[in-house]
Amino acid sequence: MILSSLSMTLPLSRLASGLRFAKLSSVSPLKLHVSTAMCVTHCSLELCSCFPTKGVGVRFMNDPSLLDNTKSTKEINDLFMQVQPMGTAMISRKLLALINDHNARSLQAQKISQKALYDVKPLNIVVLTDGDFMETPAAILRRIGPAIQITRQIETPQDVERRIGIQFVQIGNDAAATEALEALDNALPDDEDMIDTVRWEGKLTPARLYKILLGAVHGDLDSSGRETPSFFLARGI
Repeated sequence: MILSSLSMTLPLSRLASGLRFAKLSSVSPLKLHVSTAMCVTHCSLELCSCFPTKGVGVRFMNDPSLLDNTKSTKEINDLFMQVQPMGTAMISRKLLALINDHNARSLQAQKISQKALYDVKPLNIVVLTDGDFMETPAAILRRIGPAIQITRQIETPQDVERRIGIQFVQIGNDAAATEALEALDNALPDDEDMIDTVRWEGKLTPARLYKILLGAVHGDLDSSGRETPSFFLARGI
């Protein structure tokens, strides 16, 4: 999960551990981004508990602080407490680093055996952002495009639709940001579509959470508009 940033500096406050779905419509615009990021990250942990995952990772666009493979709400809270988001985002640099790292691990595993390759879990990147990028959508795609092509050449298990998915979640209602994110969403052909976008609507419902967390890696959520996959309902989420 990547957390982009607003042009702001503000102290980070509490988020109750174990939060499943939250309504944040009453939060001030400046605090909405951070509160939403914390909320989605906590909800991600709950989804991870239903599957054999290593947990979630957290990155910030303009701060080196990070978490890898965490399943601890306390670790997430502590991380958010120590980071003060500020500045616009050079998003392609962070995306490229994550994609290149995943490709390198996959290619190395592929040299060992098919089993080793399949043991490399798919990478689902969720970018929470107001859309205030330093780059145009075309510039972002030019930078990460070659890495995406390498990803597509790596063998994928039959039960995995995409090795990498990138979900942009727009926080706020800036029209220019919406246009830029839609351009990213529609830039790749359907058979190469690793990028999905969704607008934050002020609250987390089960359907909205599924779309945010899985829209980029589960094609049915992206193309059909069906936002509540049955395999989650069957697991009691």
